[in-house]
Amino acid sequence: MPGYQIVHPLISLADLRQILRRLARERGFTATVLLTLALCIGANVAIYAVVDAVLVRALPFPEPARLVTTVNAYPGAGVERAGTSLPNYYDRREAIKAFASTAIWQGGNAIIGGTGSPQRVERDRVSPEFFATLGVPLAMGRTFSEEEMFYKDSARMIITDAFWRNRFNADPQVLGKTMLVDSLPVTVVAVLPPGFHYLSSKAQFFVPLASNADNRKPDHRHSNNMSLVARLTPDASIAVAQAQINALNAQQIKDDPYASLLKGARFRTDVFSLHEDHVREIKPILLLLQGGVFFLLLIGGVNLVNLLLIRTSGRAKELAVRQALGAGAGHIAGEVVLETVVLALVGGLLGLGIGAVGVRLLAVLGTDRLPLGADIVFDTRLALISLGASVLLGLLLALPIIWFSLHARLASVLHTESRGGTVSRAAHRVRHGFIIAQVALAFVLLSGAGMLGLSLQRLIATSPGFRPEHVLTGKVALPWKGYPENAPRLAFMERLLTELRGQPGVLAAGLTSGLPMGGNIGNNATAIEGQEPAPGETIRAHYVSSAAGEYWQAMGIPLIEGRYLEDARQPPRPEGLRRGPGLRQPLLAGEERARPAHCQQPEI
Repeated sequence: MPGYQIVHPLISLADLRQILRRLARERGFTATVLLTLALCIGANVAIYAVVDAVLVRALPFPEPARLVTTVNAYPGAGVERAGTSLPNYYDRREAIKAFASTAIWQGGNAIIGGTGSPQRVERDRVSPEFFATLGVPLAMGRTFSEEEMFYKDSARMIITDAFWRNRFNADPQVLGKTMLVDSLPVTVVAVLPPGFHYLSSKAQFFVPLASNADNRKPDHRHSNNMSLVARLTPDASIAVAQAQINALNAQQIKDDPYASLLKGARFRTDVFSLHEDHVREIKPILLLLQGGVFFLLLIGGVNLVNLLLIRTSGRAKELAVRQALGAGAGHIAGEVVLETVVLALVGGLLGLGIGAVGVRLLAVLGTDRLPLGADIVFDTRLALISLGASVLLGLLLALPIIWFSLHARLASVLHTESRGGTVSRAAHRVRHGFIIAQVALAFVLLSGAGMLGLSLQRLIATSPGFRPEHVLTGKVALPWKGYPENAPRLAFMERLLTELRGQPGVLAAGLTSGLPMGGNIGNNATAIEGQEPAPGETIRAHYVSSAAGEYWQAMGIPLIEGRYLEDARQPPRPEGLRRGPGLRQPLLAGEERARPAHCQQPEI
């Protein structure tokens, strides 16, 4: 008859109850551990919520890894990023076989509503393939047609689900209805699914990125102020698309009248992952912040190990007696692991609360302005990741305690813990090692924080070149229907300046197309006719912005030489000054305003 062996579990429910009673008795120790864990884990949860939404999570589109974008660059002229031009879109959607679908996008805003109730909202301009390229099906209606990509037929709009509900009261018969956009009637042709938004755009509706035939001809004088979005074919990679675009550029530059200038500017086009390109600027900052709070967690963890070692030293005689009476190493190790995991889990739950508060606080500070910042949420996924990390932390905290508990010699421990005994050398070495590690980590964190503080102090002390104190700014958008030509625009500017100067307390008033550090500026390459660049040199790009009235006086911008412009009616451009080819970048920010479009607004 076969024999049976009763196997006792390493850890039982009775052990758990004993651990909980022990922690309840040691209130000071337990409170210290839980508070340390809650603060360290909470800080990591709050920052990781931002990192997760911006850097970790994939874009909310089907097969997002296949979405790419292209960026023109002229490094020889000092322009590393110049966006994409309209001719690039029409050339590349046909010639680049690695692109299964190609679209173009441009952000902006529009005035909706009639006289007495106008409202300015964000809206985007896109090509017909835009939503198909992203893999987003329309909830109802159709996308734009190729005919609607010309100005004369472009009075169409695709609205978001939120705009449909708020503006049209979720009318199921919304298709075919019209509304005033920039004082012109525009027809609704489709509604997007709930929750859709493109990257960080807050557009409430989309209109065709209209043009005429001349705008589509290959020419580097066109603005690179648009974004090309493409979906790679299943068998293509970014490297394959890059090679095809390089070949297309090399073929087109042969017949370009500005070929020498383009070669001197080292013109190229780069292909990037859409997600990686969108978060490129904020990524180092977020990783630095995550590294900082992770160092905080390391310091807290090392500090807890020291506390646990001291506590274990106090229980060394108890553990030695238990081992002498037959307690197995597995049972003791399991008890240590259970205790540290319980502490880490409870601390993690408290940390989730602190992290949730931290996420809300960060939202108040403006995380929605970050790329993909609107997607920052504290959800179940983040909570599960945080609790899993807490369990892992508990396991890591248990390792040195288990080693210390199982590697002590019984006789030595019994002698050490007796009256008149001293702590063993091994215990001293372990404790001192963790103390040194804690001080070293704290020094690294404090050094980094100090350097960041000094850098911020120097940055604040650096003069921006203007005086922002007591300066109020506003934004004015003029619809093309009421102000189609320069003459009525200039007349409006003069009336506006006259009214502003007459307001009480106004010392100076001016207008500009781009405030300092506001992003709405052009970066145009210029050359002086008759003066060729020296060998090895090329034309350079310079930031350009329009201004009128007492803009410079109002901003406190000092005059080094010459005189200020005196009125809004500026003289024509000198004949000797011309712009270089296509290095102009209202492409980097702003919109091309050479021709009127029903959903296009100049800003002054």
